[in-house]
Amino acid sequence: MDISSPGPIQLPGLDSAFLGLEADRQSGHVASLVILDTTDMDVPFDLAHYRALVAERLPRMGHFRKRLKHVPFGLDRPYWVDDVHFDLDYHVRELGLPRPGTMEVLLDSVARVHERPLDMSRPLWEAYIISGLPDGRVAIYTKVHHAVIDGATGVELLTAMVDLEPGIMPGEPTPFEPRREPSAARLLGRAALDLTSRPADMVRLGRSALAYLPALAFQAAPKITRALDPGDELDSAATPLRAPATPFNDKISAQRKIALTRLPLDDLRTIKNAAGVSINDVVIALTAAAVRDWLERQGCAVNEPLVSMVPVALAADRSSGAGNSVTAMFTPLPIHLDDPLDRLQSAHATSSAAKSHGVAIPKELYEGGIQLTPPMLLRRGMRAVFDLGLMRRFRSFNLVLSNIPGPDITVYLGGARLETVYPLSIIVDGVGLNITLQGFGKHLGVGIVACRRAMPDVQSLADRMLEEVEVLLSAVGESAGGAGRG
Repeated sequence: MDISSPGPIQLPGLDSAFLGLEADRQSGHVASLVILDTTDMDVPFDLAHYRALVAERLPRMGHFRKRLKHVPFGLDRPYWVDDVHFDLDYHVRELGLPRPGTMEVLLDSVARVHERPLDMSRPLWEAYIISGLPDGRVAIYTKVHHAVIDGATGVELLTAMVDLEPGIMPGEPTPFEPRREPSAARLLGRAALDLTSRPADMVRLGRSALAYLPALAFQAAPKITRALDPGDELDSAATPLRAPATPFNDKISAQRKIALTRLPLDDLRTIKNAAGVSINDVVIALTAAAVRDWLERQGCAVNEPLVSMVPVALAADRSSGAGNSVTAMFTPLPIHLDDPLDRLQSAHATSSAAKSHGVAIPKELYEGGIQLTPPMLLRRGMRAVFDLGLMRRFRSFNLVLSNIPGPDITVYLGGARLETVYPLSIIVDGVGLNITLQGFGKHLGVGIVACRRAMPDVQSLADRMLEEVEVLLSAVGESAGGAGRG
C-alpha cells in the first residue's frame, strides 16, 4: 500500500520537540539492529539486494522520502515536504566487519555509527547492511530520527519491510514523482492563520493541567513524606521531583557504548504467572537487579530506589508509518531491595499504583504546551537545558526503560529469515543510560545504549539481566514449593 501523503505535512508538537534533542554530544535518532539468517537463500544478500528491497518498499514507509522545511524565523512548526533530490544510495550503505566478525566487533562498529548525527537537511534516516558475521548471518542497522517515529511506529515500519513467506525477492520500484515544496510566503501565511486558534488551545491546556493535578500530587507524596520524616520508608509511588545521583547521570560524552542480550519470553511468562505480576513488572525487576549489581561494583550506594522514565504508547492510527503517539510515566526502580522476589513485588505494586492513579503525562498537556510555544523558543529552550546541564542539576529520572511489543511469528526480509530485533535508543546529557526491549518471536531483544565514558562495561549490565531470569525462576519455584508445603 502506498502511504505517501499529498502536499506538505506539518509536524505535530511532540514530533517537532524531538528535533530539539540535537545538541552537542547527543542526537535525536532511534535505531534497530536486525540479525538475518541468509543460509537458505539462493542469491547473495548484499548491498545491491538490500537497496532493491528498500526501493520497492519505500512507498509504504511514511516520511522516508521527505525532508524538513522550516517556517521562516521559526514562527511555526516545520513541515515534511518531498525531497526533490532524494538519493537512495546515500541513505542505504554497507559496513564490512573484519573477519571473523565477533559480537564485540559488531557492537563497537554499530556504536560508532549510532553516535553520529543524521544530516538534518535530508530525509531523517540511514540504513546499513553489515557483512562479515559468521554462519551466514547479515545484520541491518537502521536509524531514524525520533521526530519521524516512536517505538510502535517502528514496528509498523518493520512490518512494511518483511514478508510471511521465504524466497520473496525485491520487485520493481514505483517511480517517485516529488511534489513541489511550498514557498516561504505560503508557510508564513499558514503560521499567521494558526495564531487564531491559540486562545482555544490555551483553554484546553489549562483544563488538561487541572485534570493532571491529582496524579502529580500522588507522585509527590512519597518525597514530601520522606522530607517530613526521614525515617519513613514509604516508596509506594514514583516521583519526578528528584532522583538519586549515579555515574550515568553525569555529563555525557559524544561516544556511545552498546550492549545486547535476548530474554526468553517463555521463562518471563513462567515468572509472571507464578508471581501474579505482568511482563513489564518482570522487566523492571530484571533491570533493578542488573543496575544494582553494576552500581555496587562501582562502589555506589544502593539504599534508595532510582527513578525510571517509562514511555507509554497511546492508541493512534499509525497506518501512515510516521509520527509519535506516546506519553511517559515515572516509576521507581527498586535497586534498594536485596531479595529478588521483593524487587519483583515492589515493581508490581508501584506500577499498579501508578496506572491506577493515571500518572502518565496526558498527551493533551504536553502536546498543547509544545504547540503553544513558537519553535524558535522551544529549540533555544531545549538547547539551554542541555548546554547548562539542567538535567544533571535537577534530576527528575535516572534512566529510560522501554518495552515495545512485537510480532511473535516467523518473518523474512528480502528472502532471509529474521532472527532477532534489538532496539537502540537515545541518551541525553544527564541521562546516560537507555534500556529498550522489543518482542520478536520467542524472545525479548534487549538493546542498551550508554555513555562510553560512564559505562565502558555496559555489556555486563545486559549479561546480568539474563542471569537474573534464572534467579527469578528459581525464586518463584521455591516460593511456590514453600507455599505448597505450607
